[in-house]
Amino acid sequence: MADLDTLVNQVWSPETRHLAGEALRCYNAGAFRASIAATWTAVTADIITKLIGLADDGDSTAIPFRTAVTNAQAHGLNREGVKAMQAIEADLLTDAEKFELIDAIDAHELSRIQEDRNLCVHPSLRLHGGTYEPHAEVARGHLVVALTALLTHPPTQGSRALDEFKSYICDSSFSPTPAHLQAAYFDRVPSAAQRRIIQLAAKSALLELDPGGLLPAIEHADRMAVALEAFAARNRALVREAVTGQRDRFGTVDGPAQMRALIRFADADYFWDLVDEGLANRRS
Repeated sequence: MADLDTLVNQVWSPETRHLAGEALRCYNAGAFRASIAATWTAVTADIITKLIGLADDGDSTAIPFRTAVTNAQAHGLNREGVKAMQAIEADLLTDAEKFELIDAIDAHELSRIQEDRNLCVHPSLRLHGGTYEPHAEVARGHLVVALTALLTHPPTQGSRALDEFKSYICDSSFSPTPAHLQAAYFDRVPSAAQRRIIQLAAKSALLELDPGGLLPAIEHADRMAVALEAFAARNRALVREAVTGQRDRFGTVDGPAQMRALIRFADADYFWDLVDEGLANRRS
């Protein structure tokens, strides 16, 4: 079970961390309705901060969003300003997905927080009257989703993270340090990007793909194998899935390449799920 205090302390933004902490304090106090509302507040603040940050860093596609927020803020706390911010909030999850801060599954889970937040602050939505009484498990689940899917991740876009990983593997400054590989290309990237990076590492390490002449294919595969083992320490099941997904293609590579892969992964349990049963049974 996720430790909420630890997750809150891992929230990347100090401002968002304060809001997430408020949601946790409400949850611990048994104020579950307030906890859900505070969780959604943290989600909206986090997405807005991240998208504005992308615009400030020179992402031209994020500039219209920053302009919309600035214009809404210029109205202040009047009817026009509130309506403008409500319009921005309505599309926040779509915008976050478009900019690859989250994936489609994350967006779906976060939308449940938004829906329950609306039930919490608009009791009139209930057909026969009465207030919505969320269960403790619902409030806790929403907070865990917000923290793990969004709040603990810096504003790293999925495609950008994958491109940076490709470049680092081929860079002369590459270091086979698991802690760095985990921190830079797993812990700090969205879940969808984690999967794509692991799939690329598995494919490259097993099939010895040519990285466009940036590095000899065999050396490139060696480095990808190091990265894959580092990622396995974080999510072995995801690495196993990526490796076994290459079973058909691995069977078509030549013998020397298969032997080099065996040497790279001799001690990796997830590799032996890839090879045929006869070979797996012969390992000592």
